[in-house]
Amino acid sequence: SSSQWLVALRIPGWQEYMGVLDEAVRAAIRGRQSPQQALQEAAEKWQQITHRLGLERQRQAYRRNLGLPD
Repeated sequence: SSSQWLVALRIPGWQEYMGVLDEAVRAAIRGRQSPQQALQEAAEKWQQITHRLGLERQRQAYRRNLGLPD
């Protein structure tokens, strides 16, 4: 009955992206890093993942998931 919902990323490597985010949240909760530090590190790792997998490939996959033309 909630008006809020979340759609999982449907792009190559989505499990890896979510794993990095999970690690960041755990680091912040456990006090190993501030939330800002943890999320900054996660953002950097996400950029590395995207670079490795290819930005254009990720864009195309995301657009297809949204039903938009490539």
